[in-house]
Amino acid sequence: MRVEIGQEAAEFVAARGGRLWVWAAHPRLCCAGTPAYMHAATGAPPGRSGFTRIPVAQLELWFRAPAGPRPDVLEIGLRGKRRPRVEAYWDGCLFALGALPESARPARLISLRQTSVAEANRLRAQAPPRTVTA
Repeated sequence: MRVEIGQEAAEFVAARGGRLWVWAAHPRLCCAGTPAYMHAATGAPPGRSGFTRIPVAQLELWFRAPAGPRPDVLEIGLRGKRRPRVEAYWDGCLFALGALPESARPARLISLRQTSVAEANRLRAQAPPRTVTA
């Protein structure tokens, strides 16, 4: 797993002690099959255990993946101007693709974080239609 940390995010974490916890969790009170969303915090999350230290030069990173594979790239970024916060991205997405069964994974992934709305609409129009088999 490769870790990419934005400069602003690294400075934000360093100013708060230099430790970052990243984990994936399914939302509470939701339907079955919902993907696990990525979470990041500069303090240890209460009630969560099983974190593994990931060697990163700029900070102390603790990672807890759902069952299954780890992301190829774990991206750490900073979001928000008034109330800045760190965010983690699993291969560019806010949800953990490795936690989904292969049959439920999207055929083509569109990350709106890196793509304009117009570009996302263009990609959707080009994507082959999805068929559902019962």
